[in-house]
Formats: sequence, C-alpha cells, structure tokens
Amino acid sequence: MWLLNRKAADESLSREDFVQRLVDFRTLVDREDIGELTTLDDEDGWFAVVTPTDLLAKHDSLFPPEPIDGEQRALWEAWAATPASAGPPPQFVCDLVYRGVMTDMRRRLWREGLGITEGVAGAGELICAPEICRQIDLDIPRTMPSTLPKQSGVQLRQVLIAVASRNPAVGYCQSMNMIAAVFVILEFSLPHAVAGLEGALQLFCPGYHGPSMAGFRRDVFVLECIVQRFLPVVHQHLSELEVPFVGLAFDPFLCLYTKVFPLRVVIRFWDVMMVEGANAVFAILLALLELQGHCFKAPETFVEREEAVQAAMVSFENGVKRTAKTDVGRILEVARSWLDRSEVWVELQTLRLNYVEGSTVPKRPRSSTASSDNRLGLRSVFAAAGGAAAGLLEAGREAIEHLGHQDK
Repeated sequence: MWLLNRKAADESLSREDFVQRLVDFRTLVDREDIGELTTLDDEDGWFAVVTPTDLLAKHDSLFPPEPIDGEQRALWEAWAATPASAGPPPQFVCDLVYRGVMTDMRRRLWREGLGITEGVAGAGELICAPEICRQIDLDIPRTMPSTLPKQSGVQLRQVLIAVASRNPAVGYCQSMNMIAAVFVILEFSLPHAVAGLEGALQLFCPGYHGPSMAGFRRDVFVLECIVQRFLPVVHQHLSELEVPFVGLAFDPFLCLYTKVFPLRVVIRFWDVMMVEGANAVFAILLALLELQGHCFKAPETFVEREEAVQAAMVSFENGVKRTAKTDVGRILEVARSWLDRSEVWVELQTLRLNYVEGSTVPKRPRSSTASSDNRLGLRSVFAAAGGAAAGLLEAGREAIEHLGHQDK
C-alpha cells in the first residue's frame, strides 16, 4: 500500500503518525467491501493506494492456506481420483478433515456432504412474493458486509429468491442469508449454491426456519436437557444466572455459526459438519461450552443479575472467539470427543422423539399484538445479537417473546 498526501503543506508527519495512518487504511481494506484496486482518502488529505498485495493479504486472511503435509496431500488426491458418492465419506477422509482440508477439495467435500450431484437442476424461476423480495433486498447489504464482495450480492439474491420460491411453505427467514452467503463466497455455481442452501437447511436446521420455528424451539429444549445431563456444572452456572438457552442457540442453530465467528473459522466448522452430519452442530456448541462454560459462573461479589449475565456473555463470546482464532483445532478436537460419545446422541434422539410442544424455555411476558409468524421478530433479534456479546442476551429475550407468540 502506498500512503501519500495531496496537500504539500501537510507533508511533514512523524513516523508514529505515519504508521498509524497506514494501519488505519489497511484496517479499512480488511473491514470494508474492497475487492479491487482503488484509492482511499481521509479527511486530512492523506490517501492510500490499494495494491494487489493488499488484496491478496485480505484474501489469505479469509482463506488461510491449510498446513497440508505430503502424506495428507497424497491422501486427498487419492480421494479426489475416486468417483463422487452420495454416502458417508471413507473414514480416512473424516480423519483428514480434522487435520485440514485442501482448498481445491472443499467444494467437492461439501457437495457430497449435502448430497449435491453434478447434474443438479438449475435454480428455476426466480419469482417469489413481493414482501419476501423486499426483506431479502433489505438483508443483502448487511450480510457479511466485511467479507461478501458487493458484486456477489446479485448471486446471493438469486439464491435466496430461488430457495424461497421452491419452498413456499418456508419462504424466507432471516439467517438464511448468512448461510447462503458462505456458498456464494466459496464460489459455488448458482445451481450448486441453491442446492447447498436447501441441503444445509434440511440437514442441519430441520424445521428451524418455518413460520412456527418448531424445530428450533424443540432443539433449544433438547440442548438445555443435554447440557443439564452431560455438563451439569455449566448448566448450574447458566441456571443461576438465568441465561436463556435460546440466546446461546441463536447463532449455532439458526445461522450455523456465521454470525459470531470469522469466515475462516466457520469454514472449518462446516468442514466437520459435512463429514459428521447434523450431530456436529450440537457437538461444536457443546465443545464451546465445555471449554468456556466457566465464564457463566456467578460472581462472588454482589452485582445486579442483568450486569452479571451481560458480563458472562461478553466473557464467553470473547473466550470462544479467541480460542477459535488461535486454535480452532482444539475446538474441533473436543467436538470430536463429543461425537464419539454415543450416549449423547441416543439421548438427543430420544428427547426429539418425546418432545411435546410447550416443553421449552420459560415464557416471558408477551405482546398483545402477537403474530403467527415467529420469524417476523428476527430482525430485532439480529440487531441485538449483532453488537457486543451482551447482545446475545437481548437476542435470547426477544426470541423468547417471539417464540412465545406461537403458544398464545
């Protein structure tokens, strides 16, 4: 990056100020939708010229090269030489995924994990109800704004409208845009991105995004029961603070971890989900609670419950993001240990089968203007969860209110 000044009178600048301005401009490149060579200006007349090196660095920060050794590469290439299959991958592929996925193998891995065939049908007619189109158009600019190139918004819109039109019973629900964006960023073709979103919703989010959000309500209840049995100390901490499980489940279940974690971490989570199946969504969340659940321990000194919960949520989110950034492999290792515990998944299936509507998180006071479509309130939930980690608490509360409408 070149840093220059348009004002001759202001050319004198200390080394510290110069470095700081350069850092500010580079941060801007990383944060904003800058995907081409351009010139950036600030209010003091300084400007930076973005170079190909800057764009390459941004790309590498999103998709860092996996540490693949010669043996791993040979095994990946051997798998790539085999015919595509719709069934579970060989065990050696599952083992490889935990060690790292070759970038050029990822799309095939995900396609097979979601059952997408090469001959998948096109996106179909891109027509849906006007109110759905309006909501999609509102959500696209705020979908991963620091990662999704602006020009990719067109394909993202096509994917969301195609899925909404092909599944009229579900239509469109906020959070689907976050999941779809991952396929678009990884440059899936339009038909494969549509099939990928449909496959991910069916496999990982069963019944989550319909008008009643019945599947999400059920699995929030299942999550709490699983944590109570298998992580009793963490459950005690959460219960003492009255942390709503719907807030904890919001990003993992509805967004498949895309709201909180950086894309490079989301991709590694999804790699494992594609070979391990739907249980991996729960396993990763259980791993995060096992590693950072101590953050919810009630403070020894007296503080208002509201402040204690906010502090705990901030500590938890910062902790899991820090762990994911420095050692995502550790999270996946712990998640794999959960996946190896068959009693957990027997319990999960039993809880799902025996679930009765209403056996869910405690009810909150409900608005007198209840809606039959629980998804209408997700915009405010997203707004709450999009800020500091404490926003997850507010997200949980608002989600509880909106989910409560179904029972009114």
